[in-house]
Amino acid sequence: MVTANELLAGAALKEGKYIKAFPEFGPERMGAPIRAFTRLSDDPVVVHSQVYYPDMVVVLDSTLLKQVKVLDGMKDTGHLVANYAEGKAHLRELLATSADVHAVVPAEKMAKGSTDDGEEETENQADGVDDHKASLSFTGASE
Repeated sequence: MVTANELLAGAALKEGKYIKAFPEFGPERMGAPIRAFTRLSDDPVVVHSQVYYPDMVVVLDSTLLKQVKVLDGMKDTGHLVANYAEGKAHLRELLATSADVHAVVPAEKMAKGSTDDGEEETENQADGVDDHKASLSFTGASE
């Protein structure tokens, strides 16, 4: 979780973006939910607090979809990217939302070498994402 956040921030920095990236830890126990926030901008980032209204939410641990309100605060124009093997429509139903499920990636299946799920949901479609500013919220679990 924290590593993914840092990788995104590092890539943005290499692209000449201004960044602010930091984790938020809850209970310090194995498997506890973790959130990490990243602000990316063409201009200096002057806000140094948690991201309350993210443009994009990234969920790395699909077990948290039923435990954590991952869409809390996401902008109406926001996007969701999730490690989820059941497809976009099923994820919308699970979360009871009409939000833009930007991409679902069966990352756990891919890591185990099993990607034949009949879905073509892993494509990345960036329509509607502002190229100049973005606030992201990552959700995952501690190891």
